[in-house]
Amino acid sequence: MKSDIRLIVPNAERIFFICHALRAGFNIEKIFNFTKIDRWFLVQIKEIVDFEEELATA
Repeated sequence: MKSDIRLIVPNAERIFFICHALRAGFNIEKIFNFTKIDRWFLVQIKEIVDFEEELATA
């Protein structure tokens, strides 16, 4: 999967691919395995993505 590479390689846009992966249903553990970003930070990003979706539906 092309997005897997975008999650693995550190770059300025990786945060956006992490958000996209979360929206696509990737769980924290799978994203951690690709990025090696601390799970705490990934959970914080997921909370932002979830809140963004909540705002979009309001």
